[in-house]
Amino acid sequence: MLVDAGMPREEGRILRAINRAGCSRPDLILLTHAHIDHCGSAAAIKSLTKAPVAVHQVDADALSKGETRLGTGRGHGKFVKRVFPLIARLLPTPPVNADVLLEDGQSLST
Repeated sequence: MLVDAGMPREEGRILRAINRAGCSRPDLILLTHAHIDHCGSAAAIKSLTKAPVAVHQVDADALSKGETRLGTGRGHGKFVKRVFPLIARLLPTPPVNADVLLEDGQSLST
């Protein structure tokens, strides 16, 4: 399982790390939330590996539109509010549809 998919355009680096760990591809791409630094390469990794994407149902709509909601940046609020919008414009997050919608308290065990 790949937990979070980094910034946009990081898919090559992430897939190389997965290969170095002895895996050919993830069985699941689990996104903890729809911020650019957690879901930015999800669409590319899904396309390259055919691994399903799982995300909490609250973030699924934003993910499908390529939106990255900032929310709060604890401890870095002013910095995040100024810099993240610029980063989001320079590195747009490609949209990706979730294959698995998660709910609070749901188990991922099979």
